[in-house]
Amino acid sequence: MATRIFVFCNQKGGVGKTSLTAGFAGDLAGRGLRVLVIDLTPQGNITVWLVPA
Repeated sequence: MATRIFVFCNQKGGVGKTSLTAGFAGDLAGRGLRVLVIDLTPQGNITVWLVPA
């Protein structure tokens, strides 16, 4: 299977980039695909969403 790259970006805050990315990555992982999520924002909120406590 070929590698696919998806990018979600928008300079405006509060448009749902983190929610969309977490949901999309979770769906792909739930289908048995390997997923790598890279968060380049200073807040790093996706790490809080995806790393279990």
